[in-house]
Amino acid sequence: MSALSEVALQIASEIRKVNLREDQRIPTSDTFIKELMSLFSREPDELRNILETLRTAKIIFIIKIVLPDDKTSRMNDPGVDAYAYADLKILNDLKYYSEKKLERLYEATYYKKKSPSTITRELFPKIRELNNTPMGRMVNIAVMLEEYIRMMNNNPNEFQEEFRTQAIEDLLL
Repeated sequence: MSALSEVALQIASEIRKVNLREDQRIPTSDTFIKELMSLFSREPDELRNILETLRTAKIIFIIKIVLPDDKTSRMNDPGVDAYAYADLKILNDLKYYSEKKLERLYEATYYKKKSPSTITRELFPKIRELNNTPMGRMVNIAVMLEEYIRMMNNNPNEFQEEFRTQAIEDLLL
């Protein structure tokens, strides 16, 4: 196994560790990239490439939670991503966690209590307006986790450990 694939698997392991914590379970690129820079002594662009390779190998999922602003695109603003380890149990736990957080945020903002699915249906059409707000982030995360869970249930063979490890080796050679 190459040194780069070792680093990639260690990064995936870090994401898995964060996903299994009690609080702040969904790492985001605005802080997580800095943590990875200090852990692995690598440049942000190199880390983003490794994360993208992990996504291609179906080891992690990357959720775009803040889209880059059109105005600042000339300044090379990558936006903000969230990372989730591609494991069905972890994704279900993260979905429950994000839905509870979304419920609390919605209740604190609108002083109404609604179910996560109702909140998502109500707010997802307004996602552009909610870009870069805590509510927009949670709506995006909740919707995408639901999609990833559905994808893993529909294609379980694509997410088996042997295939993913081989895919990371092939991609990083």
